[in-house]
Amino acid sequence: MQKIRRRKFGEILVAEGVISRETLQAVLDRQRGSGLTVGELLLQEGVISESDIVRCVCSQYQLPFIRPSSYQHESALINEFGADFLFKYKVVPLDRIGDCVIFSVAEVPEERVEKMLIDKCGCDVYYYVSPLTDVENTLRKHFKLGQDKMIALNEMRRSERAQGQLTQRSPGPSANTTPQRPKPKAPARPEAPADPSQNKLLQSLDASWETIFDEAEQNLHENE
Repeated sequence: MQKIRRRKFGEILVAEGVISRETLQAVLDRQRGSGLTVGELLLQEGVISESDIVRCVCSQYQLPFIRPSSYQHESALINEFGADFLFKYKVVPLDRIGDCVIFSVAEVPEERVEKMLIDKCGCDVYYYVSPLTDVENTLRKHFKLGQDKMIALNEMRRSERAQGQLTQRSPGPSANTTPQRPKPKAPARPEAPADPSQNKLLQSLDASWETIFDEAEQNLHENE
């Protein structure tokens, strides 16, 4: 099973230089009660593109890229989950290989969602990263969903997420709360000297990723 050290997606975008820290904070303020993820909200506002999301997720989590429409997925496997569940979490089960099920995802699922996937599969899961529209279109075509049904599913998803965003918000400090004295920070460890060969490898990988995603984004626009 993939060992994934999860990070909040907004922090990933900041680390990759796609958005600024100020932009992230403003988006988080607007996100509350919207029922949207940070990525979905930024997409709607035109701040980032699907190519930006895919590039960041692949880079940060070292996950492979795939277009689910080009994969001969197992229809029976998709039917096991159902349209409502898959649209809610924006994932597509592509194939079962041994004791593992491969999923196409737009963003790495939360731990609670991953646990649900594992429980439903009865085995480990593995992720490939795909553009959000590819995930949605694959599900739409497979289940032969009309526009009204898709809107209803997305509204149900947003409503549930909005409730969670409102209830998860921590309350602000009360007037009677005594401010705590900040703890002294431990001295930072000196960083190990960089390996020149590793830097060259990372640079070459970055160049490869840029080429792959530029081509993918161009193909996406041509197929619209």
